[in-house]
Amino acid sequence: MNKTHKKIINKIGNTYKNYINISLDNEAGILNLKLDKFANIELKLKNATQNIDESLKEFVNELSTSSFIQIKEVPNGYLISSFIGSKKGSQKITAFCEDIDFNIEFYDYSQIKISEDENIDNYRVRLGVKQARNLLSKHALLGDENLNDIEKNLLKYAMLIAILNSAQDDETYDMESICSIYDLFLKYDNNYEKIEFLEQALKATESYAGKIQEIDEIKNIIEEYIEIQHELDKNTKNTKNFNFDEFQKKIKKYQEKCYYYKPLYKVYADFTLEVKKACKDFKNPTKTLETDYSISIRNYIDSQVIPVLKQSGFEGEYPYFTYKSHKKLYTLGFEINSNKTLVKYDDRKINSKKIINLLKNVEPRDINIEDVGVYLVDKCSDIVDIARSVNEFLEELKIQKISEYGQTQKEHKNQNNSVANEENNQASDIGDNKSNKEANESNFVMQDKDYIKLKKMWYDEEDELLNMYNMQAEFFEHGKHALGAIVIANEKLYKWGILDLPACIVYSFDKYYNDAENMKELDNIANQLADLRGRRQENNTLKQIVYILESEVERAFGIKLPYDMTNGRDVFFSTVMIPRKYLPKKKVDRAVYPFNILVGIRPDAMLVPHWYW
Repeated sequence: MNKTHKKIINKIGNTYKNYINISLDNEAGILNLKLDKFANIELKLKNATQNIDESLKEFVNELSTSSFIQIKEVPNGYLISSFIGSKKGSQKITAFCEDIDFNIEFYDYSQIKISEDENIDNYRVRLGVKQARNLLSKHALLGDENLNDIEKNLLKYAMLIAILNSAQDDETYDMESICSIYDLFLKYDNNYEKIEFLEQALKATESYAGKIQEIDEIKNIIEEYIEIQHELDKNTKNTKNFNFDEFQKKIKKYQEKCYYYKPLYKVYADFTLEVKKACKDFKNPTKTLETDYSISIRNYIDSQVIPVLKQSGFEGEYPYFTYKSHKKLYTLGFEINSNKTLVKYDDRKINSKKIINLLKNVEPRDINIEDVGVYLVDKCSDIVDIARSVNEFLEELKIQKISEYGQTQKEHKNQNNSVANEENNQASDIGDNKSNKEANESNFVMQDKDYIKLKKMWYDEEDELLNMYNMQAEFFEHGKHALGAIVIANEKLYKWGILDLPACIVYSFDKYYNDAENMKELDNIANQLADLRGRRQENNTLKQIVYILESEVERAFGIKLPYDMTNGRDVFFSTVMIPRKYLPKKKVDRAVYPFNILVGIRPDAMLVPHWYW
C-alpha cells in the first residue's frame, strides 16, 4: 500500500464524523468504506488475521481508540483498526495483514433523494446543500487531482452554499439537510480557514452581481468580514474581531425559507444543474443494489417506455421526463426498488406561480418530478402494471392535447371575429337568453376529457356496474342531478390509486339537501345505514340493504328508504362504480358528492367529474 493511500484512509478516520459506513466481508477479506454519496473505497486485506502476534501488541496500543478507521505500518505488514457499521459504530475490529490493495470508485451524487418531509417548496435548495457537502468533502479528502474540471469550477459555489447554509444549523432539520461548515473545516485539516471559504464564496457571488439583489447584499457582508480578517492578520490595532457567529446571523435572513419564488433560489438551481453535468461519468450507486427484478424493469423502461415517451414529445433522461404544452407542464418520473416500481407524475398549468418561477431557473428537460413539490405516485409491481400506468398517463395527455387544440382554435376564431362579438353583445334580451340556455345545455354534453375507459382485465365481466362504461354519454346528457353520500366504499378508494372501485351511496333529488347544513343530514342517513350491518332488521327494505352491505359483491339500484329514516324526504340507496379519474387526487376524501342519475336504469348513478363541481 502506498503512502498516499494510507494517508487518505487515516484522514478519513480522524476527520469524518458523519456520513461514513464501513462494512466487512470476512471471507473475501475486504473492507468497504462508503463515503457519503460520492465514493466507495475498497480495501482488500492480504492474508489478514485478527489474531495479533504478541510482538505487535505495543503497536496496537498506539492505535487511536476514537478513529473510525486507522492503518499503521508495522514490520512485515500493516495493522488496521476499524469500526464496522455506521458512524455510531457497532463493532470494532483490529487485524494484521501483509499488504492492502486500495481501490476507489466515484459515485454520481447529483441524484440524491430529497424526502417529502424535507421538500417544502425548496427542492433545489435541499438538493444543492447535500451536493455541496459531498463535493467539498470529496475535495477535502482527495484534493484537486481527483476532481474533474466542472467539479473544480463548482468549488467556490459549493463554499458559498456551505456558508449560507451554515446559518441553518440551529434550525430543526434532519442532519443530512445540513451542510455543517465546522465539519468541513475539520475535514480540510484547517487548511481552509474561514477566510479562505469567504474569499472563494466572494468569487462565486461575482457571477450574480447586479442580477440578484440578495447576492449583492451578501457580497457586501462577505467583503466586510474579509477586510476585518485581513486587518487582524496584519496585527494592526483593530477593535473588531472576526466573529463568525455574528456573520452567520447577518446572512441568515437570506437563506432562511429560501423557497422556489425567491431570487436566491437561482443560485441553488444553477449549482444542481452543473453538478448533474459533473457527475455524468460517475457510477450510479444503486447499481450495487440491483436485483433481477430491478434489472428487468430498467431494461423494459429503456427499451419500451422511453421510446414511446420521446415519440410523445417528452424531454429528459431516465428517471425524469417532461413535456411542455401551451397550457400545462407534464412531469413523469420512475423509481425502481427491490420489488416494486414507483411511477410518479404530475401536470400543472403553465401560468401557475410555481411553474412560472420554476421555468425561470430550470429548462423543461432538466426538471425533476420533485421540483413540482406534490405529485401522484402509482406503485407498480410488474411490467404490466407499469405499462398500464404510463398508458393511462399518456391517454390523459392525448385528451388534454385535443382539448387544448380545440381551445386554441376557438381563441383564434374569437380574435378574428372580435367585431362580430361586439355586435352580439348588443343583441336583444331574447337573444341573450337563448345564448345562456345553449351554454347551459352544452355543459351536459359529454366532452373527450370526460370519457373513461374500462380496464376489463381487472373486473368480473358479469358485474352490472360495468354497464356504466357503455352508458357514459347517456348519464351526461340525460341524467338527473342529485347529491349522494357515501355509505360504504372499497377501502382502497380512500387512498390514491388507479383502479375504479365500487361503493354504496344514498342519493336524493330533493333541493333541501343542497344547503350545506342540510347536506349533513344526508351524510347522517348514510352513516345510519352503515351502522345497520350485523344487526337483524324487521323492515324488508332495510333487510335487503343490509344484505347488500354485508355481501359487498351484490348490487342494488334505486331502493327507496323508509320515510322514518329520512324525515319524509325521498332518499334512495344504490351501488355505484367510482371512477378514479373523476375524483380530486384520485381518492375519496369527503362524504358527499354530486351524481347523475338515470332513474330505473341498472346501474342508475354515475359520479360527476370533479372539474364540473
